[in-house]
Amino acid sequence: ELFENVRQGSLECVALCEQAQHYRDLAMQCTQAITGMPGSGDKTGKQERFVTALVDVQKELQERLHTLIENKAKAEELIDTLQDPQERAVMRMYYLSGLSMEEIAEHAGKERTWPYRLKKEALKKLGN
Repeated sequence: ELFENVRQGSLECVALCEQAQHYRDLAMQCTQAITGMPGSGDKTGKQERFVTALVDVQKELQERLHTLIENKAKAEELIDTLQDPQERAVMRMYYLSGLSMEEIAEHAGKERTWPYRLKKEALKKLGN
């Protein structure tokens, strides 16, 4: 479960970063509209909503990053206990670097089933 939390947490943090950038862009568009059009109070309200949403997303991102960092450290400690260097490499690439199984197989010059087999064996050894 720890390993899946790390992988999923990484994906969620990327999504939150994209969401934060979206709100930054919207707030900037409102700022440009406000400075170019005097007396446009409606755009000021929109800007406040976007900035509030941005702050909320950034808080959530900070909390998730903190959890992700802790989980990655725990996962790395567990991965380091594996004796087989290929199992360690597959586990690191998949869970810590976020590569797909296909990317791992291609990177290693192996058949597509190779990383799946190694991951399964490694998880069994780690008790997951």
